[in-house]
Amino acid sequence: MSKTVFRKGWIRALKNSSLPAGSRLTAVAEAKRQKRLSPSKKRIYQISYAKGIRAFWRRQLIKQQGRRDVSVIIPALNEALTIDKVLREIKRLKPLEIIVVCNGTTDRTALIAASHGCKVISYEQPLGHDIGRSVGAAEAKGSTLLFLDGDISVYAEDLLPFIRSIEKGADLALNYIDPLLPPSAKRDTISTMKEWLNSSLQRPELGTASMTAIPHALRRSYLEVIGSESLSVPPKAQAMMIRAGAKTVLANCVDIIKTNRLREHNGSKGMPNVVEELIIGDHIEAVAWLQANSGVDDGNRSSEPYAFDLSSGSLNIEALPITSLSRSRWAELIQGAHPRTEEELAAADGLYLGGEAYVESSLPPLTVLPIELSLIINAGLETMSDQLVPLQTPTVVKASILDSLNKGQGFSLIRLGDGELLTLAQETVLSTEEVRNAGGHFLEYAGLNLPDLQVRDALATAVMHADVIGIPSKRSATFQGLFHRIAYYYSWPLHSMRFTSSIINYQLAEVTDLYPFLLNSYRTLLLGNRMHDLNILLAEQGFSQIQGNIGVNGAASIDSVCEKTNSYNFDVTLISAGIAAPLICNRLREQGKIAIDFGHMADELIRGAIRL
Repeated sequence: MSKTVFRKGWIRALKNSSLPAGSRLTAVAEAKRQKRLSPSKKRIYQISYAKGIRAFWRRQLIKQQGRRDVSVIIPALNEALTIDKVLREIKRLKPLEIIVVCNGTTDRTALIAASHGCKVISYEQPLGHDIGRSVGAAEAKGSTLLFLDGDISVYAEDLLPFIRSIEKGADLALNYIDPLLPPSAKRDTISTMKEWLNSSLQRPELGTASMTAIPHALRRSYLEVIGSESLSVPPKAQAMMIRAGAKTVLANCVDIIKTNRLREHNGSKGMPNVVEELIIGDHIEAVAWLQANSGVDDGNRSSEPYAFDLSSGSLNIEALPITSLSRSRWAELIQGAHPRTEEELAAADGLYLGGEAYVESSLPPLTVLPIELSLIINAGLETMSDQLVPLQTPTVVKASILDSLNKGQGFSLIRLGDGELLTLAQETVLSTEEVRNAGGHFLEYAGLNLPDLQVRDALATAVMHADVIGIPSKRSATFQGLFHRIAYYYSWPLHSMRFTSSIINYQLAEVTDLYPFLLNSYRTLLLGNRMHDLNILLAEQGFSQIQGNIGVNGAASIDSVCEKTNSYNFDVTLISAGIAAPLICNRLREQGKIAIDFGHMADELIRGAIRL
């Protein structure tokens, strides 16, 4: 029976493949029509139908002579793991050119693309979501533009219908994924926004089909109408094309839902989805554009390209800002003059994207909030005052350590710096590859070789068992900002834990006399690769309670280091060992010792920058 079902699906697919693009049934939709089939047989039918569709288009590929007048445009940001597979499929189409826009890429993406003969356009910093499409389109020469992503590989057979649709007279060919989605009442916000836009365009039959999603193709001549810069806001570009009379068709149903690789900035456990918020904002902007142009006759309306720089109304590709296209807008409208230095440009980006733009994109459709940004932020902070996490002062931390000494109890003071946070981020809020790209040689210096999920899990356990944890208090754009995401991921009970500043190791020396007191009054063991030099220095300064020192060779040496400590009689240990430090602190705490993550204090003491 299974073979019969497979054959029926295959034959039906070949018949339907010859229908016009808008009438061609999809694998999922066709499978749903087979109400008499069991779930397992429906799946067989669905698979055979999909393979039948591809078989039809594979024949068209084989028949193809010479190159197609097609430019394939792929924005890419650190896609070294997937770009090779993506390009191999595209090359089967024999396009005129493949343009890869590498923006902010730090891995081998550009090299891999170049090895495939692609035209590579590189920018040192990320341009922003979808802006790579504008850049690539401005450089394209083909009469048909096919847009893809660098992290989603699509069969050439599935891409060919988009190209053929344009070749046969369509101006815009979209991906129709409605059969893959749940009923409208259960759909996500983005799908709802796509339907809303198409309904506003008087094209409800398009459903959720959108230029936001790939694959899609368009006729290059339409860039003269909407401007290549408009492609950076795909829903608005779609609205502009359809309002200008573009013939828009549903070319194929390509399942990109399962294949779309989740990125950290696309949302993680307990955190907002930044890309989702951006896409929603783009759709609101598109509908707002429609309303602003609703009273103008199509035949007399001049095109209105998306204005990145409101002073000029167009995008200068050669002068693209390296971080964000918001900078000129903010400088012109708010500051009254263009910033001159890169630092000022970055500050303008931050003010706009992290403030006014975020508020604007968060508002319900067709509303404004006529309140100054600072007042909005203050009001939000007031409503979340019960979520504030207190940080203990150095004096309080010192008192806790001395209290544990008097009671003969173990105590661990650990700190979460860049190395620890990147370690905890492995396969939780970042992929291992993203951690490797971010950390570079720094992680090896800190004592970690990636991937190491065992160390990650041990570090998470150490955080839960530590008496006091030093954490970053700044919200600057560094690795330290990972703490908030990691805390959400692990669901740490923040209000029942004790925290202090991540620079508590320095503050204890600046504000209290804890270190001299311990070194003079309690047997102290020094752990770390530079502790031999520190041992000599402290002995010369008259501290007589130091029992010795043990080197630490990364996280892999923790067991041997802890075993060596059994040879010493000590009460307190100061540990300067990178990522291994909090793990050792946790072990020694269980043995009733006072364990302090000393960090770079050892280096500062040795070079004379700090004196006890």
